[in-house]
Amino acid sequence: MSPTNYKSWAQLGIPSQLRLGPNVCGSAMRSDFHDRFGRRGPPRRDDEPNSKRGRFENASDTYEPQFNRKTEGSGRVMLTFRKFLETQDEGISDDEAILKYNEYKFEYRKQEYEKFFQSHKDEEWFQRKYHPELSKESAAKADECVNKRLEIYKEVVEKDYGKDIELSFEHTERIVKFLDAVVIKLEGGTDEDVEVLLKEPVFDESLDDLRNKLNKTNGEVTNGNGNSNGVSKAEPEESEEIQNLVKKLPFRTHSIFLKGIPATAKFEEIENECKNYPGFLRLGLSEPLADQKFQRRAWVTFKRDVKIKDIFWNMKNAKFSDTEVSASVNRDLRRRVRVISGLANHRPIVQNDIRQAARLIALYDYKRKVYAEEGAEEQVPPKDLDALVSRSKNPVLDGVVEYFVEECNAEEEELLGVNNQASDDLKFTLEVDKDLFKYLDRLLVYLRVVHSVDFYNQCEYANEDTMPNRMGIVHVRDFPPDGEQFGKSETGVPLVPKKNCDQYISSTEEKLKASILKYEVIPEEDLLKLGKKDPEQAVEDFIKENSQELSKDKWLCPLSGKKFKGPEFIRKHLFSKHEHKIDEARSNAIYYNNYIADFDRPHNLELKPPPTPTVEEVKRPQEDRFGGHRNSWGPDRRFNNGPRFGGRGDFGNRGRFVDDFGTGRRDPRQPPTYRDLDAPDDII
Repeated sequence: MSPTNYKSWAQLGIPSQLRLGPNVCGSAMRSDFHDRFGRRGPPRRDDEPNSKRGRFENASDTYEPQFNRKTEGSGRVMLTFRKFLETQDEGISDDEAILKYNEYKFEYRKQEYEKFFQSHKDEEWFQRKYHPELSKESAAKADECVNKRLEIYKEVVEKDYGKDIELSFEHTERIVKFLDAVVIKLEGGTDEDVEVLLKEPVFDESLDDLRNKLNKTNGEVTNGNGNSNGVSKAEPEESEEIQNLVKKLPFRTHSIFLKGIPATAKFEEIENECKNYPGFLRLGLSEPLADQKFQRRAWVTFKRDVKIKDIFWNMKNAKFSDTEVSASVNRDLRRRVRVISGLANHRPIVQNDIRQAARLIALYDYKRKVYAEEGAEEQVPPKDLDALVSRSKNPVLDGVVEYFVEECNAEEEELLGVNNQASDDLKFTLEVDKDLFKYLDRLLVYLRVVHSVDFYNQCEYANEDTMPNRMGIVHVRDFPPDGEQFGKSETGVPLVPKKNCDQYISSTEEKLKASILKYEVIPEEDLLKLGKKDPEQAVEDFIKENSQELSKDKWLCPLSGKKFKGPEFIRKHLFSKHEHKIDEARSNAIYYNNYIADFDRPHNLELKPPPTPTVEEVKRPQEDRFGGHRNSWGPDRRFNNGPRFGGRGDFGNRGRFVDDFGTGRRDPRQPPTYRDLDAPDDII
């Protein structure tokens, strides 16, 4: 009889030091006979952590069933091409296998998208993106914000503080004041408010960075207002009147950051909670995050004169959709102007940036119907962005087509033998063209103010008008290379390596195409494979579902429970008495079509298939059974390649030599790995 069947070990008279647990092969016994030669090891220290693992906590280290494995998304994994071939006949040809695998991938994605759609179609955030009616309302609000920003842009660029803004680090102070002036206008402020702002000293860490850099180089630049080095030292004291006016400026705000908001929470629910506190201005919600169980984040903006810490304590334990969220006080932006590489001052790079910025303006104007012809029909999706630029009516793009002409010094380079030099060693003198800067900055300021696009950061600040800072940060060019890094020419002009310039241009283009300079239109053929629905056919299917034949000349409508003589009478009944259901069936079809037509549609995270183990990984469990010793200072954290029964690692023998018998002489060469080159990286 097992001793565990008794009421207590004490009844058996067994001392506590000798009482055995359910696992008689625990770490205590292994410490008494440490190695496989039977030599007794040193006594186990009391403060040494127990290296024994739980039976199920680390089941993934063994070949036992996985009890604690968590699954994300749907739990299904798309088969790799190799795995898919295992399900097919051996005589299948290569072309047929590829064709069938593509069909399998489309069917897999179709099922996944259908599941995701059914799971989220009743959630407000999803409806605002794709619902036929609600999505139009959201788009109309976004268009209204863009049009308002466009009017403000036209106004501020004609003012002294906004005319010919240069997005260069040396003009940091003027850039910060320009950003704040735009915010004042967005908040409904007046020209008098802007005048107060211009008198206020700028306190920003980017200015401190600029001063430090200028002190190191002893540079002397001006900001256009006569201030040396482009920076006016902030005075420690200012009049009490100015201080009071500054506090009342509309762009000065406080904000609370909320995270962990469930996707089921509605905007109105959160907004009503925030309205309970004084000084509430607006609420901004992010898109749900797929890698965080589709939770959302929120920024709640209040007036500057509120006691933000008191509001924080009240909102700390707020609940939305019966879910407690986390709250914190959002800090003010300390560095409004960020810098990028000084290579952006080189003439070829500036020319390329002009072309990319023009494409962005044309694309975003097209999306928001800015400068679109009145009364024009639905615009055709652009296939060629350059053609879209040439047709643009935006006055900002006047004359931009000239910069799309590629220029080079081919003859000069050939005569000088430049083409025969190694590209890695090739350097050119730095070219700085102020006229190009002026034209480029006009495009970049338009993008930043009107479309919330930060070109030098290759990103769009989505929903910026609902955020605490409506014109928070901007990226600008750093000082041009001074020759210390890449050297100077014989005439003392700084040099720039051709390799670095080419890498900068290619990197910028790749980032833009992967983020904001992207307008993918899915072909109709692919949409049909993904389950695109015919709205009218969806109506017919709905009518068919509600037309059940009971017997001859006797039909039932399950929706109303009424009986009719024929299906044509049910059709008339549904269109007259349940027209809203007919419209709902049609709307749901359009709803789903809008979802799958989005190239960047949200979806569950794709589970990756486990990697194929290498030869070394397959052999390791056998080696560990004979000679492997696990580190005694804690549990083994390896996955899929650890010892099955918890043996110690090679460094667990406390310094004694242990012969690695039974494993044979190892091949010093690294075994090859076999990976399915056709394995999909992600789901589109």
